[in-house]
Amino acid sequence: MHPLEIGGFSENGEPITVEIDLHKHHQAACTEERWLFGGVERDSGKLFIIPVAARNEETLLPIISRMILPGSIIVSDVWSGYDNIGHLGSGVYEHRICNLVDCSDDSVHTRSIESVWLRTKKKLAHCETSRFELYLDEFIWRELTKNCNQFTEFLMCLAEQYVV
Repeated sequence: MHPLEIGGFSENGEPITVEIDLHKHHQAACTEERWLFGGVERDSGKLFIIPVAARNEETLLPIISRMILPGSIIVSDVWSGYDNIGHLGSGVYEHRICNLVDCSDDSVHTRSIESVWLRTKKKLAHCETSRFELYLDEFIWRELTKNCNQFTEFLMCLAEQYVV
């Protein structure tokens, strides 16, 4: 699957809002702690989810720079690892912080990414540890194509991979 950049500007020039969050993935038979970092565009539902080895600023900021287009409004919860998002690339992102409990602005929330984590947890709870990333890739593909004809999308992916 191609890397997907999200965010940036809409067709009418408005900045696109992207919610980001870290999530600890639990598997029943797995003692290994697995962290996922993800982002979702509120309006389109485009998303990315990446397993991360460490949950720190040094790991997450390069992912944000690679996966989220400049000009985006990034909404996150309160966590020190997100403190410098507004300074990335000399301030190419607007960073808004929300605590789920006491948000004063209704447009600043993380409900979309929390919904993604609920669906992720449901779909990946019982997958084999050795195949986790394959299941994760399938989950992301299904999320990105849920409003399309998935069979047609699958054939288009095959055509890109196996040129005749």
